[in-house]
Amino acid sequence: MLEVKPRSITINAKIKVGDVEVVEIYKTINADGSYGNTAQTIVDTELYAANMAQCREDRQKFESMCLDIQDKLIDGSLLDKPFENKEE
Repeated sequence: MLEVKPRSITINAKIKVGDVEVVEIYKTINADGSYGNTAQTIVDTELYAANMAQCREDRQKFESMCLDIQDKLIDGSLLDKPFENKEE
C-alpha cells in the first residue's frame, strides 16, 4: 500500500476587486511548521493603488489563515495521518 505524507503545503490566493484579479499570493508551509517560499505579485497596479486598503486587509486575512495552518502543523493536528487514495 502506498503511503504518502506531505512535506509541505502551498496555499494560493487571489485578491480581487469585483471580478478583476489584483494580487496573486502564495505561501509554502513545511510539515514542521516552518515557512518555505512566499510570494506576492501585483497584477493590476492601478487597481491595487486605488484599493490598497482592501488589498492589504485581504492580505492580512490570508496571513491569518496561514498562521492557523502553521499552528496545526506544529501541534500535529493537520498531518497526523497519511493521505488516502480516494480512487480505490
